[in-house]
Amino acid sequence: MSFRSIVDTIEQAGHHHDTLQPREQFVSQAGAWDGYSNALTPQVQNALNLTLPLKSRAQMPDLLATIAEHQPAFTSAVLGLRSLHFARFLPTADFANLLVITVFDGDVESYLMDFIGTLADEFNAMLVFMKDPPRLPVQDYPDEFATWVFAHNMAEVSVISAYPPLTVLDVLSSAGVKGNTILHEKGPYLPNPHDAAKPGQAPPQTGAPS
Repeated sequence: MSFRSIVDTIEQAGHHHDTLQPREQFVSQAGAWDGYSNALTPQVQNALNLTLPLKSRAQMPDLLATIAEHQPAFTSAVLGLRSLHFARFLPTADFANLLVITVFDGDVESYLMDFIGTLADEFNAMLVFMKDPPRLPVQDYPDEFATWVFAHNMAEVSVISAYPPLTVLDVLSSAGVKGNTILHEKGPYLPNPHDAAKPGQAPPQTGAPS
């Protein structure tokens, strides 16, 4: 299956993971993992370590402002796709490169296609700052985007994890997450960058715990 057909499938289906893996099922698959011994289970997390050179160092402030502008969309995609553990956009000290460092579950091809299907416009806005970018828009040329990403990735650097056999879904399930709602002692709320609680205040409420 080509990258183009994968993207079309994602866009049509939404590709959201609504069902959390039951803890019992995970334990039966992984064995009696005690949190310390890694011998029973393989590591499920993988790393993406991109070094992306800019056309001009002077453009770094504008690129960082663009990333900040699209932060709500990035947050929404992470909540919906449920395969990304962490992501950072880090400028090098000389402002010559943007480092994109992420930890995700599964294979890198599926990971990239998930995000092209949900964040294509955000990627397009960032890539205009890059030196020798792939053809845009990325949703029209997903194979070329993937090839470009692979060329800038340091695949030899892997993840050192405190919980090697746990996926994002496993972690969220253990934390009491249902759907996109995180359960707190005062009730559930949907994380939203526009509704962040001020220090000392309880998070916004959306209903009683189920």
